This record gives sequence, structure tokens and C-alpha cells, in this order.
Amino acid sequence: MTEQGEISSLCPSTCPLRKFQTGKVSTTSIKTGESISNSNEGLSSGLNQVEEVVRESIIKLTKSRGAQKSICPSEVCRKIFPSTCWRAHMQLVRRVGFELAEEDIIVVTQLVDEVDQETPNTASGEPAGGESFNVGDRIHDPDKFLGTVKYVGAVEKQSGTWLGIEWDISSRGKHNGKLGDKEYFTCSVSNAGSFIKIHKARKLHSLKEALVLRYGYDEAVPNSLKSIEDGLERKKISYNQLRCLNLSSKGVIDSPENIEEILSLCPNVQVLELADNLIKSWSFVGSLCTGLPKLLRIDFSKNPLTEITDEELEQYKSAFQGVDHVILGSSGYDWRSFLKLSVLWPKVSNLQVPFNCISTIVPPTVTLMNITSLDLEGNKIICWNEILKFTVLERLEYLNLCGNKLKAIRFPAETDQVDTLTSSFFPNLKKLNLTENSIDDWISVSEFNKLKQLEELRIDLNPFMNKDTRANNRQMIIARIGRLKKLEGVDIHRQERRDSEIDYVKRYSDQWHAEKDSFRFAAENPRYMELIKKWGQSEVGETSTVVKTMKSSLINVTLVPQIPSQKPCAKKVVPTMTVQKLKAFVQRVFKETEPPTKITAVSSRNPGISFSLDDDFMDLATYSVEEGDKLLIVW
Repeated sequence: MTEQGEISSLCPSTCPLRKFQTGKVSTTSIKTGESISNSNEGLSSGLNQVEEVVRESIIKLTKSRGAQKSICPSEVCRKIFPSTCWRAHMQLVRRVGFELAEEDIIVVTQLVDEVDQETPNTASGEPAGGESFNVGDRIHDPDKFLGTVKYVGAVEKQSGTWLGIEWDISSRGKHNGKLGDKEYFTCSVSNAGSFIKIHKARKLHSLKEALVLRYGYDEAVPNSLKSIEDGLERKKISYNQLRCLNLSSKGVIDSPENIEEILSLCPNVQVLELADNLIKSWSFVGSLCTGLPKLLRIDFSKNPLTEITDEELEQYKSAFQGVDHVILGSSGYDWRSFLKLSVLWPKVSNLQVPFNCISTIVPPTVTLMNITSLDLEGNKIICWNEILKFTVLERLEYLNLCGNKLKAIRFPAETDQVDTLTSSFFPNLKKLNLTENSIDDWISVSEFNKLKQLEELRIDLNPFMNKDTRANNRQMIIARIGRLKKLEGVDIHRQERRDSEIDYVKRYSDQWHAEKDSFRFAAENPRYMELIKKWGQSEVGETSTVVKTMKSSLINVTLVPQIPSQKPCAKKVVPTMTVQKLKAFVQRVFKETEPPTKITAVSSRNPGISFSLDDDFMDLATYSVEEGDKLLIVW
């Protein structure tokens, strides 16, 4: 991995990156820039695989958009990463964008102004974020390796300002500070040094220094707590009014300092956010939280926290007594580690532990009994039986399992159960997120009908949905889960439920007539008999009519644009085409700059009947668009 290509947070919060544009270099290749070499010393070359994909996507998107046009970093994220977690990769995309701009492949703009990528080659470097660096400063890189600045300035044959770092862990280094015939700095430990671009470094700060950076600064007294208080007074804010203390991504380390002096200024803090720092010790966390008696929520995600010791558990068991919301994402812990920590949080009701190493579950027996919301996104749980162990959390109302690898959902038969269509598991679960798992059968979907309180479900991006249209999948899910009120964040209205359940009965009518006494059919369609009683039985052969209208046979329609400059034209379309795709098709046919805003179908059998195609996700067959119908197009 090159020093130019090392992973880093890119975009400073004070100068957000807004747009990418094509630059002076016209190329589709992935350039990595020049490197500095001195036999085996210097800047090595190469990029990791994710960065390669990001670089290629930025280049292709900017080129396809055209000259003087721009793209947003979010477009790249949405293209590459899953819809549920693309925001987590924004910093990576922004950083790669800056690197491409440094190579003159693209131009980075903020609003309408081009962002300057160059930093003056001075003895003190100051990146876009406002942090300046001097020899002797303690820093960390994006991978949270710690080091000391030994050199600030230019490096021969390279643009911009570089930092020469002596790393605490010598294996992180590559040389002794000498490149070619020039010695830029020296190291106390052999081969512990290397160079990094200035925007890849972040200063280490004590808690006091982080407070100064975040909440106030007086140049006359740069490190005093009084200066922080004065700064807040100028903003008409007093420290005892602070309810949320947010020091995330400030390079905070658990250095020895007088925490009591700091906390005496803000005794009313209820929310403490220290995510993405370099805090290792639970003693530091415990001491900090002990001084905040009104604390309700803590976030220590993305910190290299060590396993808590028995001594620390005993010492700080009263530090979190009022805390009811705990966030510990990307901490590298398994479930046993969280269960051990849970002794500290007797009142916690909302536990978020996403992107950790949880694969197996030990059921809690004493702690966590007040949990109503549990977030396990991005963990490594494969077996649904592990999830069933959480049924001891009788108050659980929301469960987020997005981004795991669950394949099949089955609730076990209960020996004393009279009603086999419901389950005693998760008696109060109302909201469930199973987006981006590996569920590959419809029986798993039907199993959720057994949950007595389930009202909201997210289940997109699972393999079983790849076999049909999005609209048909929505109908089938609604029909199979009778109590559902919201699917993928969209309300289910009475009419939609009625239509979905009737279509479900019709779709499986022939199969039911052929297999009505079959155990397999009953297992795969547990609500079918209930829906027959509710909506009536379909006749034999009715399904074939429905299937015929749904299959991909072309039908002729007449597109009638409601603007004088365009003439009607006949086109062939497929009944499974969604309204959204039809609008895009119409835009191409008539070469308009925008898709139409409204399409109305006029029946060929009865011209007096017309109806609006107003749901972009519904297909033409659902609207019963037939051979010879006219489609009135409005822009």
C-alpha cells in the first residue's frame, strides 16, 4: 500500500466536499501517482481493493457525466455499497476524490468553487481542516497507528506538504527518514519512520484539548478551561447548559489528567459522544462517566477499547447507573464481551452494537432485561437459532439484523402450543430489519406471520426477491404477513392489503386445487386457507389467466404526448414493465430532457374508462393495461 494510498478520513467538517468534476487528464485508467524510492526505502506503491473500485467508479461516473458536469460523492457510495450502509463510506470516497484531484484526473469543487489541494511547503503544515503540525506533535493515522512528527515540509519530486513520522510501532515504518541522498529526519528506532500526506494525519488530544477545539478557544490563553467558558459566554451559552458533549473524531486519548476539573464545568450533560477516538482504557471511560450523574446516552464506537477487567467492573459499577442508551459499534467485541459489560448498564433499554464480531449468542439471564431496542447490524450471525435466544428479552420491540448472513427463518414447534399459526417467541416485537441477509425462500417470510405484534418489516436485498418484480414481491409479503402495517418504510393501506391478498389467492389457486391436502402446500402457504375464507375461493383455471397477463409477451400501445410538438406513436411494451421504467422509456422515445410527470391509460375496449398510472413501482399488468390501449403522456 502506498503512503499516498493509505486509508484516511478525507473531508474536514469545516470544508465539506460537495462535487467531483472531470479534470484535465482524459483517461479511464486508474492512476496511483508517483512514488518516492530509495532501494527498499521510501514510499511503496499499490492501493487496496476497495480503493481501486472507488477510484474507478469516480473516474467512470465523471467521464459519463461529461465536461463541466459534476457528481456528488454520495452517487459513488450508492453505486458501490449496499443501500443500507452507503453513508458509512462517504469519508473514503471523499478522500479518494482528493487523491484523484491531486493527480489532476478530476477537479474537486465545494459548491461552485474549486477546492485547492496544495498545501504550502513550510515548516508548519496546515491542512484544510485547520490543524497545523509542528515537529514533536503526537499524531495518529487513519488506522490509528500512533507516531511523532519529526519533519514537516516538502519532499523531493512530490507535490504538497508531507509529514515525516517516527511510529510507536516500528513495523509501521519503512525507513530512517533518509530518501536518496537526503536525510529529512532521524529515528531513535531503526526503520520506524515513513512519510504521509498531511491530510492523513490527525493530532492526538487530551480531553481538555478536545474541549478547547470543540467548544471555544482564546488565543491569549490557548489551553485554559477559562478560555472555553469565555468562548461559550460570547455565544450566549454557559457550560452548565450543555446537554450533549460531542467530542467524536477529535483524536482523544486516555491520557492522565484532572478529569474532575473538566467535568465540574458541565454537570448537566446527558449525552456523551466520544466515537472514533483512541481511547483504550475502561478506567478512563468509567472515571469520565462517574462525573456525569445525569448521563443518559453514551457512544464509544470505533475506539480501540481493551477487554474490561474484573477490577474495573467492580470499581465502576455505579458509573453508568442512569444510562439507558449505549452505542459501541466497531469495537471488535463478541457477544460474551458485551454481556460482561452489561453489568455496568442496569437500566439500558437501547443497545446498539453494530459491526462487531458477534456470531453466537449466550442468552442473558440477569442483565439487559429492560432492552426494547437491539441493533446487531453488520455482525456475523448465520443461524436463526442464535437469534431465538434473544426471546428472553420479553420487552424487545425493535430488532435490527441488517447485513448479517441469516439464510432460513424457522420458529420451532412448541409442544404445549394449541395455535400453530402463532409463536410465543418475541411477544412484543413490533419492528424487524432483515435487509441484506441471505434469505432465499418464501417459507421464511411466512414464518413472520407467527409474530403476534409485528407491524413493520424491512427485508429488501435478500435472494428470494430476485425471482420476481419489486411490485409482486411487495404484494406477496403483505399477503403472507397479516398484521404488517409498514413494509420497507412505506405504509400498507387497506386497499393495498385487500388487492395483495386477493392476488395471492388467485396466484396459487391452481396449485391449491391440485395439492389442497398436501402438507407441503400448507407449510409453504400457511395463510392460504384463512384468505380463502376471507375473500372466497378462485375457480380452476383462473390462475392461468392471471399468469398470462403477467408474462413477458409484448403488447401494442399508443403513446400520445400531450404537447403540440410531439406526435403519437405506436410501441410494443412488456406487461411486467414498471411505471417508472415506462416513464424512462417514454423520455427516450420522445427525446425529452425530463421523464413525464403523469401517464394516464385509456381502455381500448371502452374509451370512456381511463385510469392514472400513479405508482412508479407497480407494473402495467397490475394496472390491467391491455393490447391497443392509449397512454396519455403529460410533462
